[in-house]
Amino acid sequence: MFQEYLSEILRQERVRRHMTQEQMSQLLHISRQTYCNYETGRRCPSMDTLIQIFGILKIPAEQVLTGLPDFTSQDRQLLGDFHRLTPRQRGEVLNLIRSMLYS
Repeated sequence: MFQEYLSEILRQERVRRHMTQEQMSQLLHISRQTYCNYETGRRCPSMDTLIQIFGILKIPAEQVLTGLPDFTSQDRQLLGDFHRLTPRQRGEVLNLIRSMLYS
């Protein structure tokens, strides 16, 4: 199941960036057929190759590996701010958000 999910993400992100399989394979120093196999789910790239692909396509690894949505820069800023809070402050923020959602 993960391999099907991964292959679809790789194809979607490559197409979204107007790249061909040939261009991707050249950047990865592999054959076009090998890259095509990644996108069709016939083969799964090694972790090293996967990291290279994520870098080329500029997709966060955590998005693909955890199925998280693609965050906007504002989302990332907010998450960064949240993680800089103390544990107590985080709890207070979460309680505030919950009270706003459920009141």
